[in-house]
Amino acid sequence: MNVLSLFSKPRNQSESTTTKNRVPPAEGYITSPEGGWEPAGFDLDGSYVVLSRKTGQLINLQARDLDQKKLVLLLGQTILEDHVDLNPFTKSVEFSKEDLVTTIRKSCDEMGVFQKERVRGPGLYRDGDELIINYGDYVAKSTGEAIRTAPCRTGAAYQSGPSLGLSPHAPVASDADVQNLVNAIQSFGLRKTGDAKLLLGWFAMAAFGPVLSHRPIVAITAERGAGKTTLLELFAQLLGPQAMRRDGIPTVAQVIYELEKRPAALLVDELEARRGKLAAVESFFETLRIGFSNSSGHRLSRVIGGKQRYFNAPAGVLVAGIGLPAFNPATESRTVRICLNALEQSASGGYQPLFDTAREAETVELGRRLRRLLVTRWHIMRDAMTVVRPMLIALGHESRSADKYAPLVAGFLALTRASVPAAEELGALLAELELDQPQEQVAERDADVCLKCPRRSKSEPPCRSNIEPGLVADQRVVSCG
Repeated sequence: MNVLSLFSKPRNQSESTTTKNRVPPAEGYITSPEGGWEPAGFDLDGSYVVLSRKTGQLINLQARDLDQKKLVLLLGQTILEDHVDLNPFTKSVEFSKEDLVTTIRKSCDEMGVFQKERVRGPGLYRDGDELIINYGDYVAKSTGEAIRTAPCRTGAAYQSGPSLGLSPHAPVASDADVQNLVNAIQSFGLRKTGDAKLLLGWFAMAAFGPVLSHRPIVAITAERGAGKTTLLELFAQLLGPQAMRRDGIPTVAQVIYELEKRPAALLVDELEARRGKLAAVESFFETLRIGFSNSSGHRLSRVIGGKQRYFNAPAGVLVAGIGLPAFNPATESRTVRICLNALEQSASGGYQPLFDTAREAETVELGRRLRRLLVTRWHIMRDAMTVVRPMLIALGHESRSADKYAPLVAGFLALTRASVPAAEELGALLAELELDQPQEQVAERDADVCLKCPRRSKSEPPCRSNIEPGLVADQRVVSCG
């Protein structure tokens, strides 16, 4: 039964008056100072879904929501002028709830069933080769062209939300800005010279987020005093609202809550293996793997507490710790490992303004300019991904390995280049990153692990070696407990 039909009654068209021809919001904007609404469809419970031009939210209207005061609260004062009738007794024009309800019912019925997975809050999205950015209340392409925000029968349904911390009219980063970030990353005690480029590539990849078909996990193992917390804090400030930072292992519910309204990169510090945390670690790893190969632009769903929840995949994942827990094979195959030495042993020295907490506002502003620059260089990121992945395959990398490294290499190029380099320069870059000779991947079966590694009790899983791929230094075995 139509929930709004309860409030409708046959009307004499001669008694109705013409509604006001309200000016629609400016192209690209979701909200309007005048308020108003746009039909979006109907839900499976019979309620109608409309886009409120007052709040910028897609809202469900049920029978209990059709009180005049509540309608004004949800849709704005303009509905009192848009939907009016001539009162036959007073001969005056008055607000007609009947007219509003009838208009909502007819227009939403024409739109059909509304699919919630089509909702696009603030963030970056991909339509074919185009990059679409919902800045919070304004939607445009990477070229600056505004996007129509009225819902349609198919395609995206945009709604407003917290700002991304940048605007299409903000200034872009200069070459000097980019070089300042490069110098700051290189000042860390990275064990491999090419790791600075991978970290810079991760920053660019996280800024683009779900528009990329693959987003690898970066795991940083650091000695005490190596500056891992400083590094994560720097990335969190540069990414602004496009990042969520946590200490310790976050629960799945916490991650989903943060990603319901926006896509964001996940930065986790102090990820350690401790007794009693095995189930939490494995659940967390499962959440991390969602972001590696999720189809770009698609929201995910999960039933929590008997309710279907829709959320975005992580835009990027960076975890750090002194003693990282052993990754299962599925997570390890999606992970790029980086090691930090103690800063006092390998840092180049000198003052780094990006690490100065008293100048945090300047770092945040730099992040806005850098992310704005990356938006304008979307075509470089897209084309570099298309070129780099086949090169890695030709060098002998497996598909999973190519999917893991291509976004990082392309991200570095998008951040530091104004165009995609020639094949010779790309080959030299891959050699510098030690990707020209892929390492042989050895997948050890669980049964083999059980035979080789004793357990303290039958209830505990076997121990795993804490040896990072490509390293022979750390030969310790860390208990799974």
